[in-house]
Amino acid sequence: MSNLVVKSPIPVTRPTRADKLFTTAETKRRATQVGNVEHEADLRNKGFMDPLVELGYAPDRQRTLKSGTYPPAMYFPRSGSKIVEDANDFREAEGAERDIEADTIMTTGIAAGSNKVQAHEIAHRGLQVLRERIPTDDFIKDYLPNADNLTQQVAREVLSGNEEPFVKMLDQGRPDDLALNAEFKSRLRDNFKLQDPRVQRALRNLEPAIMQAANDLLMEDGKPVSAIAKKRTGWLARLLGKK
Repeated sequence: MSNLVVKSPIPVTRPTRADKLFTTAETKRRATQVGNVEHEADLRNKGFMDPLVELGYAPDRQRTLKSGTYPPAMYFPRSGSKIVEDANDFREAEGAERDIEADTIMTTGIAAGSNKVQAHEIAHRGLQVLRERIPTDDFIKDYLPNADNLTQQVAREVLSGNEEPFVKMLDQGRPDDLALNAEFKSRLRDNFKLQDPRVQRALRNLEPAIMQAANDLLMEDGKPVSAIAKKRTGWLARLLGKK
């Protein structure tokens, strides 16, 4: 008789399909969390994060699409149902899914890899949050009480949704972005430079007021000021009267 001890095989539980799906979903969730942290750090450490961008920053409302959108980067506001419908019609005509939603930043192509483009679109969302939380009349009274009539008029235009010249003015103060070609850089510049010089001046006068209002909302939300005003010094210097 053999002296060898025959051991029973150790039972192995094979992962079920449900287990595999859970593992895949968990891995994707963790990868998304890491990506969000890296994206925020990139915006902050490279000088793209100001109070308005901070106010609009919501990684769960940002999506990168594999197939094209028109334009290649855009914030679709909560109130923009017609814009969303038109964008989905365009995607459907191009053979893509109707997957654009309201209150979402969509990017594709070189726009998706550009901090400058991301900051531009997030600033649009920041303005949406600001106008939802501060009525325009209250904004004028609290943040522009002594401003000239043109600056107050421009503020009403911006807070009513005609904001592209203002956001493109902010682009001028952000670092250059090597990911963008000349055509895309001109898109981030021309809408502001085409404005009348008096309107340009009014838009610049509006910037510190918008940033202060965004900063106040962030403080209401418990965001530390040191994390908000760390990199963007232009608006802060103007607010303090140093420029």
